[in-house]
Amino acid sequence: MITGWLVKLVLGVALMGFLAVELATPVIVRVQLDGTAHEIADEAGIVLRDRGAVEAARDIAERGAAVHDAELVTFEVTDEGKAKITLRKQAKSYLLKKIEQFESWYEVQVTATSEGGR
Repeated sequence: MITGWLVKLVLGVALMGFLAVELATPVIVRVQLDGTAHEIADEAGIVLRDRGAVEAARDIAERGAAVHDAELVTFEVTDEGKAKITLRKQAKSYLLKKIEQFESWYEVQVTATSEGGR
């Protein structure tokens, strides 16, 4: 009698823990990717400000994205001479990503603009 109740309790806690991790993963990836995007945009912005080299700044952004297992979706120079980038990264999921309604949650995309300009 007590073992049946205990098994249900353990399974319930395990299921809740699994769902918590599944739901938290995209949030964690978004926070990490946001910091990464701002860091890369600032580095590219420094190159733009100091050397005015758009291609060199773009290369820095592409390498930075690759180091962090992200994809550089867009790179542009604003009218103020700032680097504006968009990064994309897939969040890991074992279950919810396979459900069509939740699929977009796990494709995390963040845009950042560098602090410095001309």
